[in-house]
Amino acid sequence: MSEQAESFRTYQMLFIGIIIASFTHELKNHLAIIKESAGLQQDIIAMDKKIKDLGALKHFLSSVDGQVDKSLKLISFLNRFAHRMDTETAQLQLHEPLDELIALTTRLANQKIISLEQDFNRDLGPLVLSPAKLQMLVFFLLDEKMVALDKKSIITLRTTKVRDMHAIEIVPQGQESASGNGGGRCPREVLFTFAREMGIEIEIGSADAVTRLIFTESA
Repeated sequence: MSEQAESFRTYQMLFIGIIIASFTHELKNHLAIIKESAGLQQDIIAMDKKIKDLGALKHFLSSVDGQVDKSLKLISFLNRFAHRMDTETAQLQLHEPLDELIALTTRLANQKIISLEQDFNRDLGPLVLSPAKLQMLVFFLLDEKMVALDKKSIITLRTTKVRDMHAIEIVPQGQESASGNGGGRCPREVLFTFAREMGIEIEIGSADAVTRLIFTESA
């Protein structure tokens, strides 16, 4: 295996590990709420065999349904994330792998008290690309922003056109953190190498500036 291929595999595994670890923690939170709600229902039934307080019981049952729905949705995103690795390239809309990425990284942003938002132009034509590699590239660029920005910042993931080419913009709103070192978990030179192989041009400015990924060819 070449040094470049080995480097790619190393950071790919790091990316996958971060996503799975975040997912399992979030799922545990959902299940903990379900368990707590179920316990409260049992207490209500134990205290009142006739269940006079139907309103409270209905509320608890509804909360359980809501948490189950959230868990199933999260599992669905992880399943799609895993299947992105089944094929090297695919024709798809640019926002599709980004939808999954936002869902699976929201917890990481919440830990840093940073909000992730999306602004997708869903009318852009499809591209032929590697969705798994794209998710990894965008994640590490998002990671840079999350490390560098202060609490209560907002990062918007946008799909648009730049110079008549498909583009992804990572748009920060907030102040640069005084404690941030300005670096993410993957070196920039590695990210630039990945991007060139995918036919993507990266424009990176300061922590509070927009980062752009411009698709110079259908990768």
